Amino acid sequence: FVNSNTKPQNKMANVTEFWVHEKTECGHHDKIKDILEFLSRHPLLWEARERTFTMLNTHSSAVCEAAVEQELEASGYKAKLTNLIESYMVTTPRKPDEPLKRNIFEEPYAFLRDANQNWWRKIHKRVNSAAKRFSLRLLKRRRLPDKPIDNFEFIENLSSAPLSQDFFIYDFQDLYAELCELRDPNYLFDSAHLSSSKTGSLLEPWGDVKLAFKVVTLANLRLKFKPLSVEHSQLGVDDGMYTGESQRLTAASLSISASALKSGSRVSTRYQVQRGSPPSLRADLWRQLLCSDGTDESHHLHNQLVGSVVLKDFLVDRFIAAETKRLANLNDNFFVFEDLIKHVLLVFSRDSSIFSSIRGIRCSPPLARKSDRQTGPPQLYPPCGIIPYRGLAATVAPLCFLYSHPAILYSVFRELYTRYFCKLHVLTSEKEGLLSLSLLFERLLQSHQPQVFLHLLNLGVSPLSVALPWIITAFSTVLRPQEVLLLWDRIIGFDSLLLLPILAAAIFSFRRQALLDAKDAKQAQLVFADCRELKTVPLLQYCLFGG
Repeated sequence: FVNSNTKPQNKMANVTEFWVHEKTECGHHDKIKDILEFLSRHPLLWEARERTFTMLNTHSSAVCEAAVEQELEASGYKAKLTNLIESYMVTTPRKPDEPLKRNIFEEPYAFLRDANQNWWRKIHKRVNSAAKRFSLRLLKRRRLPDKPIDNFEFIENLSSAPLSQDFFIYDFQDLYAELCELRDPNYLFDSAHLSSSKTGSLLEPWGDVKLAFKVVTLANLRLKFKPLSVEHSQLGVDDGMYTGESQRLTAASLSISASALKSGSRVSTRYQVQRGSPPSLRADLWRQLLCSDGTDESHHLHNQLVGSVVLKDFLVDRFIAAETKRLANLNDNFFVFEDLIKHVLLVFSRDSSIFSSIRGIRCSPPLARKSDRQTGPPQLYPPCGIIPYRGLAATVAPLCFLYSHPAILYSVFRELYTRYFCKLHVLTSEKEGLLSLSLLFERLLQSHQPQVFLHLLNLGVSPLSVALPWIITAFSTVLRPQEVLLLWDRIIGFDSLLLLPILAAAIFSFRRQALLDAKDAKQAQLVFADCRELKTVPLLQYCLFGG
């Protein structure tokens, strides 16, 4: 269609190519040909052509591009095509004729593939040990009550017994230990802090990540997150000054956000979310950016998964109940959402499409058979392929402030997990995986605050051991909920997890003097005992643009 020689179609192709150039002006020109090829085979563009042909045929052959664009906008196809390009920019399908789906990162390093295999073997053993210890089966059919009972009420009554709320399969300390043990065989460090490698000599890294991976530089971070600079107005900073200017900013943000929602344009929505979402429209803005399926589809999928929870009893259900109970008891902000969080995670565990659609994970998922008599290959256990870990419930909790309906809440969490959170508990070399984020945190802190870094090491405190739980939970248990939502605004808006190590390094820099005054490890750790008063956006600006 794009390459057709018919004049009206050429006009449509010109308009489309203009949109592509406009949407790829920030360093993505190498994708233009791929995007045009993808669009040329996508049904949506053919639908747009059919919609505009009636109008085009009533004009002379010299129909201007403005007429085509006006017709597309009136029919709603302009917003649909723009969203399609924006989705392509974020997800990048493998082939132009395939439906949109996220790239699956394939681990290129053999030592990391082996490390992940060993890591998942440990998790499998722990799950089996828990089943044996508590005399529980991995999977069985539930014994339903004689009287009819509402499915939602049934899920609310599920408990973690006989597990206590302190039970977990693995947490950030386990991940930290695995991370510290990783070594690249191409770089062998000696006791003199020098290394002999196939590529030359290197100084041993100061921190816990002993890998010679390349991370993004501060200059590139400033370029990527330029809309976060003090030159631009930010919700979360400028709207809290209670002045006439802040009121005008709030009104303008509401107007822009409402227009973006009305037009359905994800480009306009992303522009606003990068600078912070108005609280009253945040839920709708996030749904427009994250969820491609409609409300009916979300409800249908959710109801199917709820039915699976009611019929089948998984051992991991008790892990989930224990984790949500612990979170509710420890955090005053989330205790009212205990049932809702548990509901979402139970539904999540039954979604068999999770593992096939996650970005950044290629590991050995848990496998099991329904019974000893089952023949054929084993199946994913649980169906989503993810064993619940300490901190998973914390990534659901902030969303409960935005969405009260379980189906909508689940659809948003599912997208957040498959796009972002899935990378935070797997050891891969992916550019925004846990290893790269940890290494970026250490590099930023070493360059910003080398005295603080060395002082903590001398006290026996690893900066990464402090920051890792913040990164794994995306700060959901560290900051106040409104600050967490402001941070997640930027993560979704910029489609990047790099803000997590940046914020972690900024907190260390902000509390520099208190850390330097600490005389022992206990005093240093107490500096981070309460971070609830910290403000997300000023700290990000300080770390990125503070000189």
